[in-house]
Amino acid sequence: MTTCEGGSTMKLSDVITLDMVLDRVPALTEVEGQMKWEELLAELVAAAPCLGSDAVSEAVLVRVRGVALRALGRPEAALWSESVTTGPYSTKFRDGAAVAGLLTAEEKSVLRQLCGDATPQAGLPAGSFPRPGRLDRLFKHSAGW
Repeated sequence: MTTCEGGSTMKLSDVITLDMVLDRVPALTEVEGQMKWEELLAELVAAAPCLGSDAVSEAVLVRVRGVALRALGRPEAALWSESVTTGPYSTKFRDGAAVAGLLTAEEKSVLRQLCGDATPQAGLPAGSFPRPGRLDRLFKHSAGW
């Protein structure tokens, strides 16, 4: 398990609270706020697994709180790309980026770095590979062996 760096420790739910979500987004009902709070906590832990442990440093949690406040501070209007009204009925269409979650790719990257997670980029080989052996000489490869 990856661990976060820092001094004294706390839990993520001690810093990111339901009251913080309801204060930041006053238009939410308590049930909607509970759902948004749980979604936010889940996304934070998915981006940085070390945040799910019971002992996370206060220094890391201060930075995580800043990320969470920015995510909650985005206007809800930005999540909807188009609205169509026909008579008394209205339909809203979500933007593809909004469906991806509350956190941006940049915020997820920052959270990953807080945990010291060095995941390889997609498409690049990971690990070491053996040198070609005698059997490989029987086959022509375009890789230049």
